[in-house]
Amino acid sequence: MDISPELQARFDAAAARQNDYQPSESVRRIIKNKTLVMIVAPAAMGKSFVISHALAADPRFAQTVSFTTRDPRAGDEGNMRTIPRDEQHIGTLMEMIEAGQVVNYAIFPTTGMLYGTDLMSYSGEINLMPALANSVRGLRQIGFGRTLTIGLVTAPQTWRHWFDMRFPEPTAEKTARLKEALLSIAWSLEDSDIQWLINREDDANSTTQDLISLVNGKLIDTTQALGYAQELRTMISQMLQ
Repeated sequence: MDISPELQARFDAAAARQNDYQPSESVRRIIKNKTLVMIVAPAAMGKSFVISHALAADPRFAQTVSFTTRDPRAGDEGNMRTIPRDEQHIGTLMEMIEAGQVVNYAIFPTTGMLYGTDLMSYSGEINLMPALANSVRGLRQIGFGRTLTIGLVTAPQTWRHWFDMRFPEPTAEKTARLKEALLSIAWSLEDSDIQWLINREDDANSTTQDLISLVNGKLIDTTQALGYAQELRTMISQMLQ
């Protein structure tokens, strides 16, 4: 980042205390009336695809619009605001974090990029959010009226095809995304409160209906999804070797 040593020190301090961050009381008063549905999954698992179909199917749902310091990507429009990594913008972001005016933030250890949300991010009664595994614990604790965490998976070979289409060449970014993917799957398998959902290839309607059922508190059979997650953990570990 193109920032001063002093601002870098503030950024590093924010990274060190991210797991203990709490928003201000004024922020908490607003989010206590909101439901947050966090969807945790590796890159290329179809999080945005699943969310877009759910938004079209149920008027209660809204897209959570996060912000990030990473570079813009295709598909960011409508679900991600990018913040330039310069003195002015990072300085303003640090002021908001230090004053408790963001809802949450996470600085990912493999890339150093910051992701977060503020009050503008949550416009609906039920807010759907692609979430990083290392941000879930904090989001569960900051005062939403209700939270639901969904682990999204698909058949391992299907995911491998999708992933290789997005990252066809061996690059540092591809390796970083694989490391993030392994962290995501491993964390989801260890979390006792996660609900599993299969992104069924060529059957978006079934996936959407299963998601709505989970949000409505109904149980669905997760045996196959859990098996996929275990197979994905093994596959991704092998891809990193």
